[in-house]
Amino acid sequence: MPQILYARAAPLLSFEKRIIPREIGDLVNLVILGVEMNQITGSIPNSLFNMSSLRRVSLGRNNLKGSLPREIGNLTKMQVLYLYENRFSGTYSK
Repeated sequence: MPQILYARAAPLLSFEKRIIPREIGDLVNLVILGVEMNQITGSIPNSLFNMSSLRRVSLGRNNLKGSLPREIGNLTKMQVLYLYENRFSGTYSK
């Protein structure tokens, strides 16, 4: 199955509420997710950590908060993860 490098997901996903919708996890073949500088609030939905094809995630410069769950380790193909300038708390260890 071909991998989706870039998707115009506007009809499928709406960020107008300034949150990452849980339906984002339906994009299981997505490789790159970039939603930096969008004033997104809330936490990262657990469904994102089931997107096993993700290699690059850029969520920097938003207003995300909470802690990073251990499920982030499910993203075994992850090469780049940008989370800078958010309001995350707690610690993360492998």
